[in-house]
Amino acid sequence: MYRAKDLLLCPFCGGEAKIKLAGFYIHIVCVKCDARATKYNTDTSDYTHNAKAEAFKAWNKRCWGYDFVLWTTIFFSVGCLIGIAMAFWLFLGLWGGF
Repeated sequence: MYRAKDLLLCPFCGGEAKIKLAGFYIHIVCVKCDARATKYNTDTSDYTHNAKAEAFKAWNKRCWGYDFVLWTTIFFSVGCLIGIAMAFWLFLGLWGGF
């Protein structure tokens, strides 16, 4: 069974996702930034399971794991801070004259 609590957070802003029904279509939408997954047609005999399952899969699909993105961001941020600190030290002549 697919429930709203099984949806991952938005990959763009980290907002909560909601299931939206619009006519014969079902899709997942971020309530914060309005990002949307592909619409799936519910106009079939077994729409409740198949369309909802496909919408959940589309929303929860990520290119990389969340951990990869998190650690990449952390390493990039730390690298930038080190680079800025080194440039500042060189500018002030505090590097030690290597």
